[in-house]
Amino acid sequence: MSFWAALPLLILTAIAVYFRIIHNDFISYDDINYVVENPAVKAGLTLDGIVWALKSVYFANWHPATWILYMTEAQVFAVNPQGFHFVSLLLHGINGALLFSVLYRLSNESVPSLFAALLFVVHPLNVESVAWVSQQKTLLSTTFWFLALLAYTKYVEKPKVLTYIAMTVLFIIGLMAKPMLVTFPITLLILDFYPLRRFQGVSLKVKIRLIYEKIPLFIISAAASLITIISQKQSGAIVAVSDVTIPERLINGVTSYAGYIKKMFYPVNLSVFYPYSDTINYLTVGTDILILTAVTVISVVTIKRAPYIAAGFLWYLVTLLPVSQIVQIGGASLSDRYAYVPLIGLFTALTIGAWSTVTKNNQKFAVSVFMIMIITLGSISAKQLSYWKDSGALFKHSIDVTEGNYVAYNEYGMYLKDKGEINTAVDMFKEGLRYAPNNKILNFNMWDVLLRVGKTNEAQRHIQAALPLFTEGGNIPALKDLAVKLIRKHDYTMSSAYFSLLTTLNPNDADNFNYLGLSYLALKDYERAKAVLQTGIKNHPKRADLHLHMGLTLKEIGDTAASENQFAEAVKLNPALIGVIKGLSDDKKN
Repeated sequence: MSFWAALPLLILTAIAVYFRIIHNDFISYDDINYVVENPAVKAGLTLDGIVWALKSVYFANWHPATWILYMTEAQVFAVNPQGFHFVSLLLHGINGALLFSVLYRLSNESVPSLFAALLFVVHPLNVESVAWVSQQKTLLSTTFWFLALLAYTKYVEKPKVLTYIAMTVLFIIGLMAKPMLVTFPITLLILDFYPLRRFQGVSLKVKIRLIYEKIPLFIISAAASLITIISQKQSGAIVAVSDVTIPERLINGVTSYAGYIKKMFYPVNLSVFYPYSDTINYLTVGTDILILTAVTVISVVTIKRAPYIAAGFLWYLVTLLPVSQIVQIGGASLSDRYAYVPLIGLFTALTIGAWSTVTKNNQKFAVSVFMIMIITLGSISAKQLSYWKDSGALFKHSIDVTEGNYVAYNEYGMYLKDKGEINTAVDMFKEGLRYAPNNKILNFNMWDVLLRVGKTNEAQRHIQAALPLFTEGGNIPALKDLAVKLIRKHDYTMSSAYFSLLTTLNPNDADNFNYLGLSYLALKDYERAKAVLQTGIKNHPKRADLHLHMGLTLKEIGDTAASENQFAEAVKLNPALIGVIKGLSDDKKN
């Protein structure tokens, strides 16, 4: 197949596997924070938004290019999941075509390059990166990774300063989409080893020069790594050594490296989150060590006659290193999205190795076998994609295929709560707490649903366990946002519970007393409203809205004189309220 015919084939293959994605919804896990409720993104592409993107480390990451992509999508499609999913599909198809272009330029071999690119496009492990809007950072960063590699191949052919600058700019933009590109300079050295063979038959001086030419890229990688570590540490995403010891981290690293290899060959029971096991399965660890040792030995033994094995395995090891769980980020043991770029090394080694054994007489048979494999993998991916239809389907599937998945229980419980299935949500949170009894978010959500079913005493135990989420985690503004949403939904029973908690957590915020009083007023619990508003006025005497709502409360109680005094004070502090108060008087007359 010609080069130009392969490019549309790869894009069409991506469409064939993923076309249903445009019917999928946003996912509650990150998509809401990244896009749906992010004011900077919802505003579309604006100058203020671009400035925010360049400065922000929101959600524990500095990736301005990704934010700008989201803003552009919001500008074109509004906050519509169909538009965002269409862009994800487009990026994945482009990445498949770019990967083929890179491999073809490096090897001048069309068939194994096409096979590797097809594996990349259809493999089920890549579904997460494509189906999850929050992972457009993975797709976009990979696009610029491949573009930078294409620039590098051109630089190797004709070393020019402008070409090197172009490669560097593409590399930087990729880092600004996702810092996974920090290993880019090392991958160039791997490519120098094979297939470019730039280290072969040259003097030591030339070899040193090849390393030296990557120094600017290493400096950029170091800076990006520092920014990422600071951002992650500030958010608490990096797990302390006291929580996960060095030996545990090394074991996690071994199991994650081997885990992706096993899932590459047997991509079943895929989940958006894989929790750590509380116990170490030494049989599994031993098997994983054997797998990695075997591949390492094969790579070393065949390094002269089949250097593509060593190069592919090195690519896998190096590109997976930032997310190998040796540096512990988050609570997942594996994440399918982390394999998006690393598996390219293994795909390439396998396809080159397999094609090298094919003779001219059995080429058609070999291609047929490979196409059956592609169709099979594509079918598995299409099935996996169906679980990403919405949060309910996704997390129900995760519960079904994993053990002790407290994150899935929590997310599925929230989905059920939003659907009004409160009792079933209670069961989900209870099951999640069985595996993670000290999880603050689970305890908070359990408090919420228990209040909804009237189990107030039981709820109090869970809110006590959840308090550090707010007292230590800096999440009081988020709690207030949730409480205000309850007011807007006219769910005053729950808003009164939320704002009662907030008056304890942050008594210096007058809004908390105002909204709590308003909630009690709406519930016709006038005595509680009066008591709360009195406290609010005592602490914040200059807040006109507190006096207004106190006036309304006293009016309902029947204390007309005191009510008029409060209305007068409200107007004194905010003359614009005179119309509101006059309207209340007119309503009474009517």
